[in-house]
Amino acid sequence: MYITKVDTYRGESFRIFSLCDEAGSSEIDKIAASINNSQIKQIEKLDATFERMALHGQRSLPTDRCHHIDDGIWQFRADDIRVFWFYDKGNVIICTHGFIKKVNRTPRKQIDKAKTVRAEYHSAKKEGQLTTVEEENE
Repeated sequence: MYITKVDTYRGESFRIFSLCDEAGSSEIDKIAASINNSQIKQIEKLDATFERMALHGQRSLPTDRCHHIDDGIWQFRADDIRVFWFYDKGNVIICTHGFIKKVNRTPRKQIDKAKTVRAEYHSAKKEGQLTTVEEENE
């Protein structure tokens, strides 16, 4: 399993990583690539949410931007864009995936996917199969 650092913030208290492919293309990048021009502000909000989380932690974010979903799975929210994540030891945050929400309720399928990714992450970590890669454009 591969993960990549979302960004580095000077003075960060939390390190945020995203699931990615072998080349370092993250789930966050895939969301950003899938949006249209009218959603650019949402990506900017998501970036600001990541920065605030990295610097100050989850308690510094309003509940409309970050909240617990189910069984240790949390959600970052920027209008229609959702990113699921969970905590790991050492103030590490792992973003499992994201999507553009089109219905009122969060689809159960998305929550289950986050839980599956979390289980796979912990298994890969335990077995020494977790690799951190740098993005191609870094």
